Amino acid sequence: MKMEILSGRFIKPCNPTPDNLKSYKISLLDEMSPSMNVAVIMFYYRPGNLQLLEESLGRILVKFYPLAGRYMKQNQTVDCNDEGADFVEAQADCGLHDFIKVDADCGRLLHDLLPCELGAVDQITDPLLSIQVTKFKCGGISLGVCVSHRVFDASSLSTFIAAWAADAATIGLSLTSRENLAENIINPSFDSVSLWPGRNLASMDREPSRKRDPAFVTKRILFNKEAIKSLKDKMNGNGTINHAVSRVRVVCAFLAMVLTRIDRAKEDEMGSRDYIIAQAVNLRGRTIPSIPKHSCGNLVAQAFLQCLGASDDTRSMKFEDYVNLLGEATQKTVSDCGEIFGKGDEGGYNVIVDPKVKVVKRIKGGEVHVLWFSDWSKFGFYEVDFGWGKPIWCSVGSPAADNLVILMEIKEGDGIEACVHLHQKFMESFEQQQEIKLLVDN
Repeated sequence: MKMEILSGRFIKPCNPTPDNLKSYKISLLDEMSPSMNVAVIMFYYRPGNLQLLEESLGRILVKFYPLAGRYMKQNQTVDCNDEGADFVEAQADCGLHDFIKVDADCGRLLHDLLPCELGAVDQITDPLLSIQVTKFKCGGISLGVCVSHRVFDASSLSTFIAAWAADAATIGLSLTSRENLAENIINPSFDSVSLWPGRNLASMDREPSRKRDPAFVTKRILFNKEAIKSLKDKMNGNGTINHAVSRVRVVCAFLAMVLTRIDRAKEDEMGSRDYIIAQAVNLRGRTIPSIPKHSCGNLVAQAFLQCLGASDDTRSMKFEDYVNLLGEATQKTVSDCGEIFGKGDEGGYNVIVDPKVKVVKRIKGGEVHVLWFSDWSKFGFYEVDFGWGKPIWCSVGSPAADNLVILMEIKEGDGIEACVHLHQKFMESFEQQQEIKLLVDN
């Protein structure tokens, strides 16, 4: 696929940001977030007037005012100066259906549909929000949206896109019709710093690359309804679990089993290491008092399963062991998060911050191998309708990250698409695993 950039410009909020909101201090959890952009790509067959997207974007940025500003790394604040979001239009030389059929090297192909490098963050010239509309020869489009992880997580990104789409869909409606939709209006909040004040932590990342490293590749694995049922049947047959276990949990357990097996096979070359499986846990709706659904920022904890080592016991672990242990680790983190506001100022630090700091130190010291899982399947990307229908496919950007799995819902709503990001030296082994080949072949 060849891509031609047709135009690029900055879209500013249609009303200036008030003086009292000009400086947005990021929270402690924002400080700890990875130095990268979070990205989603949505595909539509028959879009409407694309010019209206710009008009709507200018309006919605009034509510999401930090996204029109620039990050000031030295004092860890966003200068809400209304410089605007980057808006790019591009033209692809193929049809949308042809593009979607291509499965090989999907990370590289999807990368061309994004407006910026996923590692291009944290400099004063980097927009916090970038958007690319790519037109295909058939008339369809893709809409690639990137937002800095310094200020937003995937849930916040979904809130922004839903609000933007809702505004765009009202264009052309009568005043009465707009008033009838008032109950669906999304009002974001930006008060996470009041929950977790920043501590001016130094970045926990290794110095990130601003450009995509071709050594990191992505593989899409589809777990349709039948595949998920088969995994649950496999466990149910052993009498250890029932079908109430979530599809996300069984998919994470299955992929963790396969990926740790690959890593063990490399131990003769790399030496023995401990294993940690990390599952992101959305804090919204899980604390007391509850953090609202449309709170923006990085509001995520990590559930760490740290009992996987190179011992004989862990080598003999079965699929159902992974399911049960992952469930226990996640449930403990959810329970702990529910109590953090009742434990004083250090509650959030002890439950959310300290465990991650310890794991990152062990990673930097080469002591552990970590598999990261992030579930985006409940964020409603397939419901995003700008007034021309819902997307036919949604996918994620391909970060220069190793051992990262992002889970997306499929259009039918009854399955999971796993985007597996690995170093290319491990991807070949992953693709040759018999369980993976069966999924791909089917």
